[in-house]
Amino acid sequence: MKNRSGKQVRERYINKLDPLINKESFSESEDKKIIQLYHSIGPRWSEISKFLNGRPENMVKNRFYSHIKKHYDIEKNELKPGSKKMKKRLLDKRKTELVKRKNDKMHGPFKKKKTKREISKKKFLQAQ
Repeated sequence: MKNRSGKQVRERYINKLDPLINKESFSESEDKKIIQLYHSIGPRWSEISKFLNGRPENMVKNRFYSHIKKHYDIEKNELKPGSKKMKKRLLDKRKTELVKRKNDKMHGPFKKKKTKREISKKKFLQAQ
């Protein structure tokens, strides 16, 4: 190839063109595995990529520095409190709790308050 060295061609094939590369988005389990391996062996991306099938070392390194460090608390191996993922997870959790409460017979604090009209109608019907 013109204008590219053999090393550049090899790197491009390994990181982009290889048909065995898994080009789907990373799963949460893969992120956690990267964090775990980062703690145990450090930033040895080629070693870490061996544990993730179809993920080249450059892709793993980019995932770590661009996403994981921003959204996960590396020390505790959990989502950071202010991250978008954590906010989304909390919203989803709240929505499911609300749906569960709505489906219950007893609504608890979310019980619909009766309007003045409904109260007066009920009193009128009881009086008759």
